[in-house]
Amino acid sequence: MEKKTLSAKKISKKLTLEDQIDSLARIVVSGFEQITKRFEQVDKRFEQIDKRFEQVDSSLTSINHELKDHSLRLDRIEKRQIGTLATLDETVHRSEFKTLTKRVEALERKK
Repeated sequence: MEKKTLSAKKISKKLTLEDQIDSLARIVVSGFEQITKRFEQVDKRFEQIDKRFEQVDSSLTSINHELKDHSLRLDRIEKRQIGTLATLDETVHRSEFKTLTKRVEALERKK
């Protein structure tokens, strides 16, 4: 009978060992499941971040187009202003014109 008890102890040890292995396997599987869920959360966050970057990129593109439009408008205004200044430089101011008219009149009187 002692042999039976020993073999029963060996069987119970084997079962407990198998139970321990099963429980460790379950723990490992649970850990992997948690990691998988965590990675899914991280993937969702990255998708949100990607969407935000796309929004920022489209905003920057829009701002660049507006900046180019404003730059072109300013260039046109500057060219017009330069043309106006050149015209003003070539024209005689009213006070100078009056002075010249008086001189011409004085010279004509002397003749």
